Amino acid sequence: MQNKFFLAAILLIMGIYDMAFYYNRRHQPTNKRGLKAYLIFGAILFVGGILALF
Repeated sequence: MQNKFFLAAILLIMGIYDMAFYYNRRHQPTNKRGLKAYLIFGAILFVGGILALF
């Protein structure tokens, strides 16, 4: 049971971190090519973390 909550916490933290990385870098003119991958991967991890709680 504790592993489930630990996994959910890690997934939520990584998802929020990836989405924040996208949000903070979106207006920079360089390195715009791979930023949407961070948003998509962050959203997947965030949803996975929420689903892991149940």
